[in-house]
Amino acid sequence: MVLSYIGWRVYWFRCDGPVHFWFKFTHIIPNIAYRMPTSATLFRHLFVYGTLLSASKHPMAEFLRQNSKLVGPGFFPGRLYDLGTYPAAVYDPEAAGFVHGELYFFPEPDPDYQTRLQTLDDYEGDEYDRIVVPIQTTDGFVLCWTYVFNQPTDSWPRISSGRFFG
Repeated sequence: MVLSYIGWRVYWFRCDGPVHFWFKFTHIIPNIAYRMPTSATLFRHLFVYGTLLSASKHPMAEFLRQNSKLVGPGFFPGRLYDLGTYPAAVYDPEAAGFVHGELYFFPEPDPDYQTRLQTLDDYEGDEYDRIVVPIQTTDGFVLCWTYVFNQPTDSWPRISSGRFFG
């Protein structure tokens, strides 16, 4: 995945607590991890792909619509699985397919931003981790929070289109 404003290919990306992020670049200096200081509140975008989509009638989707602004569509490389009434996404920069969804933005200033994220974290539960993922949009890449599945996916059917219509 090429980050247009940096121009390097990110091999992997993970959050190391609230103040540091680790990047591993494959084309500039192979096998070197870089630490980038940042703030946990720097990322004010959230990417959703399931029950939180704007068309959803789920109460948490309504919560998201009331507390943020819909930006538009986006996608990331990975796989989407059907867990029945909701989907599960796995971020994989080497995947041939994509997970499609929508970006939301939490406007500033918002003193309740962390509380709103915690409400969403509680809704997603222990099956999901909130991580920062580069999302492709019509205007380029945006680093967004998104919820990725942290359980084995072997027994779940894959949604080959990468789109959840629940």
